[in-house]
Amino acid sequence: MDFSFPLWFLLIPYVLFLVIAAVFLFLNLFHIARFGLQAIKTTMLLGLYILSFLAVLTVTSLTLASFDWSEQIESDEIFSPASTIFASDL
Repeated sequence: MDFSFPLWFLLIPYVLFLVIAAVFLFLNLFHIARFGLQAIKTTMLLGLYILSFLAVLTVTSLTLASFDWSEQIESDEIFSPASTIFASDL
């Protein structure tokens, strides 16, 4: 039974992970701002936390932008033995 699916289906778990990470980010920011010490160190920690999250988003989006996500993946490509995948390299 042959089937194919677009490559962008692989982005669905990634987007779900980003949504969960964003929820945790905002919950952590709220708790740090609400219950943390009101000092410059807390403000710097909040800024570092936000900047690191934005840096991860930027790097992954730039990396993922280089792929053609409309490409189709065939079931033959996924379930073929490794010997046939690497046979053309010999």
